[in-house]
Order: sequence, then structure tokens, then C-alpha cells
Amino acid sequence: MKHIILLIKMLIYYPSIKLSALHVKKEDFELNQISSKMWATILLKLVKVKSEILHVNHIPLEDGFIFLAQEKNPYDSIILLSIFPINISFILSIRTKIPFILNWFKRIQALFIKSDYDFIENIDEIENLMISSGNLIIYINQLEELNSFNSFMDYAYYTKKTLIPLTLHKTENIMRKGNYHKTIVDIGLPLHYEEYQSLSKEDCILEIKTRINQSSI
Repeated sequence: MKHIILLIKMLIYYPSIKLSALHVKKEDFELNQISSKMWATILLKLVKVKSEILHVNHIPLEDGFIFLAQEKNPYDSIILLSIFPINISFILSIRTKIPFILNWFKRIQALFIKSDYDFIENIDEIENLMISSGNLIIYINQLEELNSFNSFMDYAYYTKKTLIPLTLHKTENIMRKGNYHKTIVDIGLPLHYEEYQSLSKEDCILEIKTRINQSSI
């Protein structure tokens, strides 16, 4: 039912979503970031979704970090975009579905990658994305489906990136019938390079998954 209601509402809002992009310069990342967050927030209000973010104090003050999560729903990226208190972009599977506001994800330079994407081979592309966006969100289950998790870990070791787990609670059911649906994003303890440099890639991946799954609300 919510899908049908949203489709009806989009008859009114979708032209504005598309046309508003024409008034923002592609090179103005800051304004594109603000605008994309605004439209993400509006879209979630239309489906009566409220979101809360916990442990914001775990986000370092400076930029340059990678947040890792498990995707559960096509709306997860919209939830994260709307609620994150800092500038972000995404590295997503080419098969990722972004309902209604895909053009705004392109405006914040989200990178859509294919199977066997090599992070080391494309290190300049990733680093330039991080320079412009400040921080990245990546779904580990997408990396596994694309056979790119090992390549990503090579990149993390090489660049000494801090990896920050995100746990998404109750996002998989947001399009079910009912009143307001509350989702929670829990920011876990950062995994610094100094902590994982002595770990094997397999142990580091296990630690990342453990930190994502250990959050309980």
C-alpha cells in the first residue's frame, strides 16, 4: 500500500525533484550535498519514516573516513543521506536501486561499480572522490557480491583508512503498511589502521562484521 501511495505523491513531487537539479551547478558540491539531503528527507516524510542516529560522537572531527554497513533495503542509502550530519558520498553496486532521487546521488558523485572492481587499480578515482565528498559510505554485502571486498581491503591497508561500522536497525520494513516507522542508525567504534595493520585481511573483515553486528538497540 505504501508503494502505491508514494507513487501517487510522486506525481506531484517528482517534477520538482528533477527540475531543481537544473538550478544547482554540478561543480557546487556543497550545495548539491545540502539539496540531496533535503530531497532524501522529504521522500522519507512522504512514506512516514522517522530516523534517529546514535553515537554521533564516534565520527571524527576531520574528514576522510569510510563508513561500512550492510544494506537491507533500497531506501537505506536515502535514510543515511538524510540523517548523516557530515558530507558523504557512496560507492554502490551498479545494480543498486535508488527510488526517485537517483539523480541527486549522481549529483553528490556517488560511484556505481561493476563486478571485480579493483580499488587499487582505481585508487586515484577513489581518492579524488574522497577529496570532493569528504567521506564515503560502502555496503560490505555489495562488495562481497561484486567480488571486490579483498580489493577494498587492499586499498584500506594501502591508504591507512579509518573504517567506521554502521548498523541499520528496522530499515528493512519501512514500506510496510502502518503509521510512522522509526529507523535507527548506530555509529560503531572506529577501526583505526593502527588497530588492524597487524591483522590479516580475513581477520580484519571478521572484525568489521563483528562491529556491525554487535550493536543492539
